[in-house]
Amino acid sequence: MLGLQLDVAWTNYYDDSPVVDFKVLADHSSAAIRALTSMLRFECSLDKELPFAETVEMIGVMLDLQHASTGTI
Repeated sequence: MLGLQLDVAWTNYYDDSPVVDFKVLADHSSAAIRALTSMLRFECSLDKELPFAETVEMIGVMLDLQHASTGTI
């Protein structure tokens, strides 16, 4: 709920926390999430953090947003 107050669309998928945002907001969203998790004292593996991309694999599930603008995910 706190992440949503930051206007960041994120969720939890097992031990991953995927985030969806516009490319232009990616740096801001990453900084906001890092600040929030730090304030809450969550342990995060920053070395495993991936940059925003149009495709991402989360524990064997591939999310492909390359054609999201046409309504296809």
